[in-house]
Amino acid sequence: MPTNKCIGVISVGHFLPHMCVANDHFVSIGLDTSPEWIESRSGIRTRHIASDNQATSDLAVGAAEMAFKNGPISSNQIDFIIVATATPDHIGFPSTACLVQQKLGLTHSVECLDISAACSGFTYALSLAYSKIHSGMGQYGLVIGAETLSRLVDWSDRRTCILFGDGAGAAIVGTVDSGGFIGFNQGADGNCSHILNCLPTENAVQFSGKPYPPGVSMIHMDGQSVFKKGIQVVVDSLTQLLSEANINSNSIDHVVCHQANQRIISSVAKQMGIPLEKFVINIDRVGNTSAASIPLALSEANARINPGDTVILVGFGSGFTWSSILLKWN
Repeated sequence: MPTNKCIGVISVGHFLPHMCVANDHFVSIGLDTSPEWIESRSGIRTRHIASDNQATSDLAVGAAEMAFKNGPISSNQIDFIIVATATPDHIGFPSTACLVQQKLGLTHSVECLDISAACSGFTYALSLAYSKIHSGMGQYGLVIGAETLSRLVDWSDRRTCILFGDGAGAAIVGTVDSGGFIGFNQGADGNCSHILNCLPTENAVQFSGKPYPPGVSMIHMDGQSVFKKGIQVVVDSLTQLLSEANINSNSIDHVVCHQANQRIISSVAKQMGIPLEKFVINIDRVGNTSAASIPLALSEANARINPGDTVILVGFGSGFTWSSILLKWN
C-alpha cells in the first residue's frame, strides 16, 4: 500500500580509491599542458584512480558500508539496491547492483538493478527509490552512484583525461519522521546526445601507459557545447523546481551540484542568485566522478548540513540528462 509518511535520506557514505593523481602527472606523461592550465580551466587539482583489482562494485560496497555505519538502518533491512553507473563491472549482465548485494553478504530477497543516466544517474536513482517506497514497494533502499571512469578515458587525450576520476557515494533512503523529499524535476534532451558520448577509438592509451585494444569505446566530448548546455539545463531545472515548490532561492541552505567544472558551478550560482559559499564543492580534490559525484560530495559535506536544512541536489550529463531534487535534511 502507498505510504503517507515522509521519505528522505537517512544516512550517507562515500569511498575513494587510495591512489591520488595530481595535475603534474599529466606533464610527466608528456601531455602538452600544465597544472595551472588544468586548474584554471576546470578547478581540478587531484583525482583518485582505482587500482587494477578494484571494480566499480568494490567502490560501491565501500560507500555502502560507510552509509550503514553512519546510520540506524542495517544491511538486512534493505529492500532494494539501485546502482547508478556508466562503468558497470560487466557489459550486459549481471548488474553491478547484484554484485554489490553479493559482496555485502545479503542473503535475503533484495531487488537489484542498475540505471544509466550518466552524471544525473544518482539523482534519477533517488527519485526511483522515492517512488518505490511511496508506492509501498519497499521500506528502505540502498542507492549508490559509483564509477571507474579512468577506464573510459584515453590517457593520451588531454581534453578528457584531465577531467575524470573514480569513486562512489551511497545513501540509505526510507521513511523519516519529518522533512525528506519535497520536489523533483528531471528530464532529457536526446537531440544533444552527440555532445558527450563514448565512441570507438583507435590508439587509445590506458592509465598504465599500455594501449587499449583497437576500437575500444572512449569518452568523447564537445567541451564548449557541454559547458553551455550544462549551465542551461541546471538553471532551467532549478528554476522550475523552486517555482513548483513555491520556495525562494534565498531559503536554500546547501546546493550539491554535479562536480563537472568549477566554472559551471560558479555560473549557476550567479544566475540563480545563490551565494557560491552555499554550494558544496569538492571537484578540486576528486574531479568529475559522474554518477558518484553528487553522493560523494553530499557524504563529505554531511557534517556541515544540519537537520532541517533545505538542500538541493542537481545533476546533469550525457544524454543530455538533468535531474534536480529539493529536500529537507534529516
